[in-house]
Amino acid sequence: MKYLFKTLIISIFILSQFLYAGTFREDVSDQEVIDYGKKFFCIKKIVAVEEINEKDKILGIGSCVILNKHWIITCAHLVQSNVDYIKIIIDNKEYCISKFIIHHTHNPDKFIGDIALGYCEEGFGEDIKELQLYEKQIKIDDYCAIAGYGRYGSMLKGASVYDGKLRAGSNRISSFFQEDMVIIDGSNDSTKTKYEFLPNVGDSGGGLFIDGKLAGITSLVMSTTSDPKSVYGDEGAFVQIYPYLEWIKEHVKKSKM
Repeated sequence: MKYLFKTLIISIFILSQFLYAGTFREDVSDQEVIDYGKKFFCIKKIVAVEEINEKDKILGIGSCVILNKHWIITCAHLVQSNVDYIKIIIDNKEYCISKFIIHHTHNPDKFIGDIALGYCEEGFGEDIKELQLYEKQIKIDDYCAIAGYGRYGSMLKGASVYDGKLRAGSNRISSFFQEDMVIIDGSNDSTKTKYEFLPNVGDSGGGLFIDGKLAGITSLVMSTTSDPKSVYGDEGAFVQIYPYLEWIKEHVKKSKM
């Protein structure tokens, strides 16, 4: 991996004052990645809110994955922000997350354990189906799909626009990072996929899928610059689901907290 800066795109979390889902090949239209994103109905927008003088101020926007009618999964760095409450948006309706459980190994300085579960006491409705998890170790060259609500653009120029829409693309696993992460890179050679895609600001907490099952959670972008725009040569890192399977199942099987 060739990078100078490991930039937490907590990033992949949009700070509202910047308003800056990922980048894709310049020969692929934006509408194509929006249409591809429609199949990932389990990916939702997550919003961090601070209450100031009885008014709500949005601190940031990221992504999450709906596991079933009460539980979501996202990255830990989103829920550790200094916020009063966090909500998710489903079909223009807001749902407050009652409780978050951050994995005990989470260490933001070492980029380890960036994974968290969220519980909604109200529930998201009876139409929500339980999501299947990828219960295998991810391998190099595995074909994957990525989806999130981040800022977008081409891999040639980088992500620069945010419009709150869900986008998705594809890639292949290129390497491993730390104890629990896998890496994809932006490729413009013979290894590129049809919808070659890298995550960016606002995609944190979104999903990486293999064979239609949730295999990872978007965590960070690594770049050779201090402003990672997810251009060719940049890399996206995802927390694998596999090392946390028992922890996820232990909590999600509970209907109430």
